[in-house]
Amino acid sequence: MKPPTIMKVSPNLGKFFIPTPSTVDFVRRRVMIGKVTPIRDVPAHIERPYYVGRKAPNKMSGPSIKTEEDIKKMRKSCKLAKEILSFAGSLVKPGITTEDIDREVHTAIINSGAYPSTLLYKGYPKSICTSVNDVICHGIPDSSPLQFGDIICIDITVFLDGFHGDTAATFFVGEKDKFPNKLQNLVRVSEEARNAGISQVKHGAPFCNIGNAISEHAKKNGFYSCFDFLTGHGIGREFHENPCIDHTANNETNLMKEGMVFTVEPCVGEVEEDRDKVMMYEDKWTLATISGNYSAQ
Repeated sequence: MKPPTIMKVSPNLGKFFIPTPSTVDFVRRRVMIGKVTPIRDVPAHIERPYYVGRKAPNKMSGPSIKTEEDIKKMRKSCKLAKEILSFAGSLVKPGITTEDIDREVHTAIINSGAYPSTLLYKGYPKSICTSVNDVICHGIPDSSPLQFGDIICIDITVFLDGFHGDTAATFFVGEKDKFPNKLQNLVRVSEEARNAGISQVKHGAPFCNIGNAISEHAKKNGFYSCFDFLTGHGIGREFHENPCIDHTANNETNLMKEGMVFTVEPCVGEVEEDRDKVMMYEDKWTLATISGNYSAQ
């Protein structure tokens, strides 16, 4: 497969509207980037990951095998991340900005005694990632309001008691039943494909089983698993560590081992032709489809 085409483009791309016959009010739009506010403060008593204040984290190491005590602590951080994600999803509605969501989630995380892992990771300026419509991943919260008909992936990672917990989900902006069937199916299939990948996780199984199951489920439902270079990753004391988890069909022969902890987080797209055509905004984080087609995670 050809490597993805990454284009550096201006964030002020404007909007496009494609009326659909399935609803009267529904329109598609390419996201228009707004203003990003200054970095939020974190109280001094909150434990920070080591990379805060550094240009870059350590070189990826691992995979590490977690002890029972490590896994106990990871369950706590992951449970908190799940609770915060549910809270973030409850905020999603037409008119709210992703900046508003980031502010409320930031407060919820630090009030829980945790640190928002993305904040100042390689300089990232916000506490969550918010990827709307054609944005595949790593969208930066800003002043742009959400509109009815948008879909938004919210990606949350928290650092609690020395361990990171990472989770993400895609939400509908407005009543789900008013969305075209294709977008409802896109979000549903992205969740099912993730679960198909997770179902392959077991001691002694090859890592390729994960990506193959994800790709097969997406393809048979008329979608595709996005982009070879967007992988899952090991996680624990490090935000990102080995192993990298391919979400596309592959022949990886290395085997999973008991005690490994890693993410399975595929991005599923509408059109396979988009697979090797990606653009990166000038913020050096936001990745979007060149075509404007949507993706979900």
